[in-house]
Amino acid sequence: MSDVIIYTAKAMTGIDGHTLIREAYYNKGFFEARGITVLDPVLVEDVQPSHEPLNNNLDQLREYWRRDKEMIRRAHVLLDVTGKSSSEGKAHEIGYARYCLWKPVVRICPKLGPSIAVFEDDVVVEDLNEAADVILKHWGTIEKRYKWRTAMLDRCYSKWQRHQMEEWK
Repeated sequence: MSDVIIYTAKAMTGIDGHTLIREAYYNKGFFEARGITVLDPVLVEDVQPSHEPLNNNLDQLREYWRRDKEMIRRAHVLLDVTGKSSSEGKAHEIGYARYCLWKPVVRICPKLGPSIAVFEDDVVVEDLNEAADVILKHWGTIEKRYKWRTAMLDRCYSKWQRHQMEEWK
């Protein structure tokens, strides 16, 4: 049985509340039916079912920013469910997970074509089914996560340390 936790990163600003809520509940049900726990910002940020595009004020963003970072730290994998849709917040969440916490990033990008994401992210997939399969295959148990992290650190950490020191010359 899986014990993996994912954080579903997504573009939210400018998208109506009905769409955000519908997609969040669908994704949560989809992944949890496969034994994957979902942390979704839409479901904890009191997004209202509205036909109006989502807009936050600075106080809301401050509160949500802090809580989102906590959820990303708790998650084992960050899953970008809106792929090609750009978002400043989503870009920072991916950066935080990948480059600060060194957690795996999976992106759903149907028909992506040539993209830097193929090199920067751990996996780029076409759909939710493929995302679930990859997450369970590579990070679905503590043993798999430990094996992945050990291999990643063995491959990257000494280079990262060397680059950190060389850049300060």
